[in-house]
Amino acid sequence: QKARSDAEAARLAIQESELRLREETAELEGLRTNLLALIAHEFRTPLTAIRTSVGLLQDPGVPVDHTQEERLLGAISESAIRMQRLVTDLVDLAKFRSGNARLQVRRFDATALANEAVRALAGLLHSKNQTVTIDGPKRTWVYGDRVRLGQALLNLLSNAVKFAPADSEITIT
Repeated sequence: QKARSDAEAARLAIQESELRLREETAELEGLRTNLLALIAHEFRTPLTAIRTSVGLLQDPGVPVDHTQEERLLGAISESAIRMQRLVTDLVDLAKFRSGNARLQVRRFDATALANEAVRALAGLLHSKNQTVTIDGPKRTWVYGDRVRLGQALLNLLSNAVKFAPADSEITIT
């Protein structure tokens, strides 16, 4: 009787564990699906810009002057850089998840890094007639991983440009 009761309790515990495992697996699968959809969406935007710009440059029925050609080539370049940044971010994420990421902590000028981020997005800023103001001292010395912090700053600034209305001013403090 005792052995039968213990066996039944063990069987129920195993069923509960299997149910929890199935639920957790389904949740992880949902997260994976959402991540893949997000990655696909993030790549689709620059690919669309590249395809549109190339299509206009190649279409013999669309006259393109030198200024327009430079603007289209700039859009292609910016989109390629964005895609490269996305790939780098994915590789970095994999490194962090596996524990293989190494930070290069050094002293650097954060104001110079902010200026570089603004220059990297100059074409996009120009297309939306936006300006960026850096509110702070001429030099701001910090300790950190310049590359990683640069990626974070570029992502933040890129989002600010994307979501701010045209003809607006963005401030980095």
